[in-house]
Amino acid sequence: MGRTDSSKSTKGKGRDRDRHKSRSGKENHDSDRNHSHGSGKQAPTRDALKEMSKEELEAEVKRLHERLNADAAATSEPLEKIPKPKGVAHREYTLQEAMKLDYDTYVSVQTGVRQIAKEAGIDYSLHWRNQPLQKMADIFELARERYPELRRYAHDWATADLLKSHLRRTRCYRNPARKPNPKCLGKVGGNRRKNTRGGIVTNGPDHAGPSRARNHARNRAAPRRSQPEDSGSASDPGEGSSSGSESGDDSA
Repeated sequence: MGRTDSSKSTKGKGRDRDRHKSRSGKENHDSDRNHSHGSGKQAPTRDALKEMSKEELEAEVKRLHERLNADAAATSEPLEKIPKPKGVAHREYTLQEAMKLDYDTYVSVQTGVRQIAKEAGIDYSLHWRNQPLQKMADIFELARERYPELRRYAHDWATADLLKSHLRRTRCYRNPARKPNPKCLGKVGGNRRKNTRGGIVTNGPDHAGPSRARNHARNRAAPRRSQPEDSGSASDPGEGSSSGSESGDDSA
């Protein structure tokens, strides 16, 4: 009987020890998890993530995002914004030079902005001032994400100039019946090269004269044709002699 009681007591003590160890281990695990949450220095392990609830996981993801954003803000230097030049692009200033980009980078950004506008479903029949503001804002944001170079320009003026140029050219291309702007044509009486279109010299808006070569050939041939007509009007010596003989006969 004494042996059985002693064996039962030892078994009971062993069970109590195991329970105490499991409780202490769980408490230590919870304390480590809380420490990792509070300190922000250690990320939770895979086992800890499995035991987390949905709310705890969302809080952990939010904390990690805030930490990444804080680290990026601390390490990144502020970008120096490039102001917009005075005037209109392609008239008072060249867009590539104003953006301070090499040719390959400029063409890549220009093509990308056109593709973004096409993906956004921009209406090419509308003028720049009549475009929806929300759609333009979405295009600007997407352009900054795909091409970080566009973040350097204050108030997205470079993206706006690229879109304006693309809209204007596409609208003119899709409307072939559109009349040309008179301001783009050469003025009458000004520079002769501006008034020349395809080798034809225009003397006025509704009149197109011959080419220079034809004019020059006609001017050179005109005096030659007039010479025989002038020589025909001179007195003929035969006629003079006959008239003289007739006068002599009469006098005689």
